Amino acid sequence: MMRFQEGIALRPDRELPKALADRVRAQLKTACLPEELLNAMAPEMVAATLTVMAGRREGLDPAYGIDNFYAGMARGMKKPVLSLETPELQLKLLLGSTNEETADVVDSALKELEEGTAGPMLVRVGRMWAEGKIGELETYDKWCQCLDTEMDRVTMKRMLDERNPSLANHIDAIHASGKRVFAAVGSLHMIGELGLPSLLSKRGYAVERVQFKR
Repeated sequence: MMRFQEGIALRPDRELPKALADRVRAQLKTACLPEELLNAMAPEMVAATLTVMAGRREGLDPAYGIDNFYAGMARGMKKPVLSLETPELQLKLLLGSTNEETADVVDSALKELEEGTAGPMLVRVGRMWAEGKIGELETYDKWCQCLDTEMDRVTMKRMLDERNPSLANHIDAIHASGKRVFAAVGSLHMIGELGLPSLLSKRGYAVERVQFKR
């Protein structure tokens, strides 16, 4: 966590142009978040925070996110908790490699917030996950409105396709050590030819979807 916190701190060479920074400040005010965040965190992380917070109006509060729940439950059960990725890799995915990339990431997030599409999209994804609508999930690229630009497509490829083989390697390695594994990943890692079920199946695992009663 310390390595991650250090990595998301604001870098002087990555400050936003004034017009973009003013739009961020307006969204921070709308979300009842302190303007000081813009002086403390990388712009991409401020944009990500604003996007997640947009779900609060729809009843989705990140304070009750499944990630923290699983981690807390595991520690409460005295289970070892291992990371499938390093903080440095996460940061490489989340932060732009140039000023232009940083501005593009922030501008894209702001457009969704300003147009009012961020919150409803979070609700749709949350409901789809809660109800186990795998068919809808598999057509995510058709309705997510997140692959409209070349930058969007590069980012999505980096966030999913390029990470899944490494995630599969780590899950396989832990399992091969003789331990039972409960691996928790984001839902979009579970679909497509490069999804984790497909990759693990190719390694010889018997993959079965467990459906729960609503």
